Amino acid sequence: KTELQSLRTSTVSLREQSTALATALRGSSQTRGVIGEMILRNIVEVAGMTKHCDFLEQKKTAGGGKPDIVVKLPGGGRIPIDAKFPLAAFQDAIAAEDPKVRDAKFVQHANDLKTHVDALKKRDYTADLDGEVDFTVLFLPGDHLLAAAYEHNPGLQEKALADHILIATPVTLVALLRTVGLYWKQ
Repeated sequence: KTELQSLRTSTVSLREQSTALATALRGSSQTRGVIGEMILRNIVEVAGMTKHCDFLEQKKTAGGGKPDIVVKLPGGGRIPIDAKFPLAAFQDAIAAEDPKVRDAKFVQHANDLKTHVDALKKRDYTADLDGEVDFTVLFLPGDHLLAAAYEHNPGLQEKALADHILIATPVTLVALLRTVGLYWKQ
């Protein structure tokens, strides 16, 4: 009985914390940005990179832009990574009980992600950084966010790549960063 009571108390506390986090993520793009940056920093470190040695945070470019992380490459190249991501329409879709509303919100999520790709293209971080890398990484902190967007806009990946934007989730970003690490060793 004591264990069940403890489990119930923990469950209530977890629900309250989850609700608070969901509210924070929905309400403020700044909060989402901070959380995205924290997740990104953790992933970069999991990939074996060291701050100031292998990557820089919030490095201002020559044109005044400020990607969340800039990964250093041998020979002076740089890969800019942006950790801001659209989330509100995705959360609305998950919460929707009506299938038509859910589908419309997923379509909006895909459109929001496309709009973010367009915004990153306009910022053109790579033009202001040294090196031969001609793409910016748009980091999404979950495969489910990308899968939902691709399901409702199958051409999004091609469009992003044509605009020199690589949309990466944690798994693909770790692979990219480990490849950079191997490049450094070579």
